[in-house]
Amino acid sequence: MYEGIALRILKQCDTRPRAASVLDRGNDLRRFDGGRNRHRLGFRRQRFGLTLERKQALTDALLRSGAAIGEINCVRRHLSRIKGGRLRADLTLAIADTIGARPEDIGSGPTVADPTTVAEARAILDRCRLAAPLSESAKRAGGEFRIVAGPADALAAAAAAAKRLGYRPVVLGEVAGEAREIGRAHARIARESAPGTALISGGELTVAVSGRGRGGPNLEYALAASGHASITGLAADTDGLDGSSGAAGAFFGADAEGAATALAANDSAAWFAARGALFVTGPTGTNVSDLRIVLVAPR
Repeated sequence: MYEGIALRILKQCDTRPRAASVLDRGNDLRRFDGGRNRHRLGFRRQRFGLTLERKQALTDALLRSGAAIGEINCVRRHLSRIKGGRLRADLTLAIADTIGARPEDIGSGPTVADPTTVAEARAILDRCRLAAPLSESAKRAGGEFRIVAGPADALAAAAAAAKRLGYRPVVLGEVAGEAREIGRAHARIARESAPGTALISGGELTVAVSGRGRGGPNLEYALAASGHASITGLAADTDGLDGSSGAAGAFFGADAEGAATALAANDSAAWFAARGALFVTGPTGTNVSDLRIVLVAPR
């Protein structure tokens, strides 16, 4: 039942930008940016001889090392031919998917100046024991930049939907950190909350991968939050793909049998698949970061 309520909250969220409200008549739309564009914006061979396949492998290695998304974006901006302010645009309309909605992090900032340096990018790679050819990004960029939708819109929409369904929404904001630790922390908050509470959070979590299983930050969050009779929820990535899981996220509840073993193997996808609890949407075509809903059963 409560899994159904979490899904109803999610379905009532509508963060689609209203183009008519952000485009004045006569404006020439140059670019509509979104988080998934950091994966699309690239050439088969970059200026510095790094192939797209090597860039993808480097990003995967950074993710597996537990690097924060801001750190990954910093590295990307110093690898790309167009990211990091190298693409000229008169107007950028952006859908934000990063904590704080910093323009340089959205799609790795192809049309905005980059405040980070190549030395910072190299330090991130060194810490993760990785290497790649880097070059300084653009420090000046022209054109207008507008954010038309982002994580805050998703959180507000989810809170409004929860309230319509009779829950008391508590918005925890945009959260960063190790997924399993945040999942456990939110479960503790839920256990201490009044019946009928809906904890709602966004942001982007990380996973330091040591096992050989499949999963993602939201699935690890959901697995770590499982095991409490009065708590159910949904944790998902709004772009429709969480890590290597093949799913957007997962529903969770009282069942936690074998959860510790699955977490140790970073194999949350198999654990949820065996229970029919994966949340599979396919690519959604947009990205406003993650959305997590934890429901405390009403009396």
